Amino acid sequence: MGRLGVQWDEVAATVKALNEAGGLEFTGVCSHFTRVDPDQPDHALAQAAKFSNAQKCFPSTVFKHLSSSRAALYFPGWDLDGIRQGIALYGYGANDPKGRFLTKPILQWKARVVQVKRVPADFQVGYYSTYRTEYPTQIATLAVGYADGYNRALSNRGDVLIGGRRCAVVGRVSMNWITVDVGLDSTVKTGDEAVLIGEQGEESVWADELSKICRTIPYEILTSIHASLERKYF
Repeated sequence: MGRLGVQWDEVAATVKALNEAGGLEFTGVCSHFTRVDPDQPDHALAQAAKFSNAQKCFPSTVFKHLSSSRAALYFPGWDLDGIRQGIALYGYGANDPKGRFLTKPILQWKARVVQVKRVPADFQVGYYSTYRTEYPTQIATLAVGYADGYNRALSNRGDVLIGGRRCAVVGRVSMNWITVDVGLDSTVKTGDEAVLIGEQGEESVWADELSKICRTIPYEILTSIHASLERKYF
């Protein structure tokens, strides 16, 4: 990875120096894959072989861990003493039937409708009026914005779920608010629940969908959800 740690071919010398320094006990050794591709495994195989060679420099009792979610999905032989599940804990990255296990997304991100207003056709919505209504409709304002981690790239492109159906995000995502078109005949009211990521009724919006819109990866969508927001665990 070129981030933390010691070059694989310098491990023996480093371990020797630390042992000679005294006062230290090795409890674990790990590495991290730069690339795991089951169709082109040579790169990962080479890295695993280097790690296997390097770990011989340590006592057999040390805790050895190498695999990420993706490595664990395709290569059970690299489980060693433990695996570092990451994105799979959110239910992403493991939908390949050829993999060792299957997951489905579990995290749901919700907000509340704080206002609903009827507006005419050609009504301007949001900063710099990037959206104008084509016909009379209702605009619902939700208490969430880019300060909370809702990506600004979803302006005029994202969908949220309200009342079990998709509603388009209209206008620019602002700091603490987003606005969505709920339709002229909608019964949406203040206090209703809106789903930003997750399921409602038969509809769903997941982080991988949002990541494609934002031209990023699901990891960034999920880790961008601000730590100050209330979490509920079930």
